[in-house]
Amino acid sequence: MYRLVITSVFVFLLLSRPCLAGNVIAQVMPGKNKTMEVVFFDGDQEVARWHYDKDGQIVKKTGSVPDGNVDTYSNGILMSRARFKDGQLNGTSRDYYTNGNLRTVARYKDGQLNGKLTVYYDGGGRHFITHYRDGVPTEVIQVYWMNGKLKTRGHFEEGKIKLIERFDQKGKLVKKQVIPEGKALGPMETP
Repeated sequence: MYRLVITSVFVFLLLSRPCLAGNVIAQVMPGKNKTMEVVFFDGDQEVARWHYDKDGQIVKKTGSVPDGNVDTYSNGILMSRARFKDGQLNGTSRDYYTNGNLRTVARYKDGQLNGKLTVYYDGGGRHFITHYRDGVPTEVIQVYWMNGKLKTRGHFEEGKIKLIERFDQKGKLVKKQVIPEGKALGPMETP
C-alpha cells in the first residue's frame, strides 16, 4: 500500500510537471530495513531500477538509464540533478538538501569521481573541497568551519593521505601530523 501511494503521488507529479525531451526522472523509493530503490522514468515509461542495500551500495540494476539529464526526487522534492552517459554518471552532478539548498557539486567520468568535489553546509557555505582522478582522491582536501575559515587540510599522494594540518576557528594552524605509508605516527604535533 505504501509503495502504491508513493507511486501514485510520483505519477501525478510526473504528469503535472513539464518535462523537456531527453530528461529522465528518477524517484527514490524507501524499502524495508533502510534499503531503497531508485526508479528511472523516461516520460511515463519506467526504463531502469537500481536496488540499494542498507549501506547505500547498489546490489542490483535492471534496465538502463538513457543518456542525458536525470532529476532525482524523493517525496516530490528535487534531491539531485545529474548527467548520464552509457548508464553511468558523466559530467556535473548536483545534490540538494530537502530544504532546496545545494549539498554537493561533483564531476564524474565513466561513473567515477573525476575532478572537483565540493560539499556545502545545510545553511550554505563550503564544508569541504577535494579533487579526484578516476575515483581516487588527489592533491588536497580542505575542510572548513561553519564560519568559512579553514579547519583541516589533508595532502594526498598517490591516493593516500600523507599530511594533516588542523586549524582553530580563526584559521591559525594548531596541529600537524605526518602519515607515512598511511599509518599515523602518534599524536598530532603542535607547531
